[in-house]
Amino acid sequence: MKRKAPLIGVNKWSAIDSSVKDSIVADVIAKWDLEDTYSTKGKILTIARERYRGWRSTLHSKYKAYSTDAQRRANKPEDVTPEEWDYMINYFGTDLKFQVTSVYITRCSK
Repeated sequence: MKRKAPLIGVNKWSAIDSSVKDSIVADVIAKWDLEDTYSTKGKILTIARERYRGWRSTLHSKYKAYSTDAQRRANKPEDVTPEEWDYMINYFGTDLKFQVTSVYITRCSK
């Protein structure tokens, strides 16, 4: 999923192009020799969505672990390119919709 699902220009799973999702499903079906059914595709997409959200959450945790963008760039996660990490640093730090959602979730979890 990480090799195919984009980070740049996408703020949530539902914004990922259906061709990318179809490619993820096809790869999983081929790798695990699964039956190609509507149900199988749905289960694969549900798992991929959860993992994508988890991945972005992990990246946000990595972002929050450092107080400056220079420190964040110096400690890039291994599973993203420098361009992806720069995009995520900018997204986590400046995207207003993300900021509002993040504050709301933090307050609700207390």
